[in-house]
Amino acid sequence: MSRTDIGDRTNMVTALRSTPHRAWGAIRSEILHSRLCDLSLEIEGSPIEPSIDRLYRELAVKRVDFRPPCYLTDGWGCPDRVPVIGIPFYLASSWLSRLEEEKTGDIEDERTIMMLLRHEAGHAINYAYRLWEEPEWSQTFGSFWKPYRESFEPLRWSRRFVRHVESSEYGRNYAQKHPDDDFAETFAVWLTPRAGWRRRYRGWPALRKLEYVDDAMRRVRGMPPLCDGGPLFRPVERMTLLVGERYGDGGDEVRSFASACADIGVRHGASGVRRKARKKAARRRKR
Repeated sequence: MSRTDIGDRTNMVTALRSTPHRAWGAIRSEILHSRLCDLSLEIEGSPIEPSIDRLYRELAVKRVDFRPPCYLTDGWGCPDRVPVIGIPFYLASSWLSRLEEEKTGDIEDERTIMMLLRHEAGHAINYAYRLWEEPEWSQTFGSFWKPYRESFEPLRWSRRFVRHVESSEYGRNYAQKHPDDDFAETFAVWLTPRAGWRRRYRGWPALRKLEYVDDAMRRVRGMPPLCDGGPLFRPVERMTLLVGERYGDGGDEVRSFASACADIGVRHGASGVRRKARKKAARRRKR
């Protein structure tokens, strides 16, 4: 790395950590012309860290021993069968969150962040203990190897599925996307404090799925994970794309990301949650 490159990187890190009194226009310009890998983003000490800590406390209360590692990437998701949680890089900086909202017309609030963390934790727990290999898992949720669809037509009033993630495109029917998402959503409802899931889902076929999760978490209590690592998908420190290029003219980079994940086998747990707002923002930019 040249002395100039080092200086540019130092300036960028300084911009992200600068005081609110600095002009947003100057910071915005520096960010857009920086590579993602040069932002020196970290979870520790960032705005997203308290939410992750809260997730870990919720797991502890439920006596779930495994704490899924988290890393920064280009969007919410878990690499296929890798027990980690991918978190959008922009949530590690208030400046980047502001830019994301400006560019897409949407940003996750604290409630949504926790919903998504619990969902992704469900994927990670499933992979860590290889629950998807159990015959009872398949009998309860369906085949793990069912083709993974990027879009689907939900049965809006079905009681065979829990309702958790608030997706603008599918209502609260994200559990219907795939058996893996069905488990992740069911786990998220089970994990949510004061959810009252036994009362709320009394008489629903979905209650049997919640009882499976409750039983499975008792069975793995005290057990080390059967899988505790694997290849990460697009860790931010390896992303050489300029921030400005990520958004592109009209948002093509953003809109193509979810389909790219499906093509290479990434189970992108929340791709449908924010797509409607992204498309709306893209249409505004084209006018």
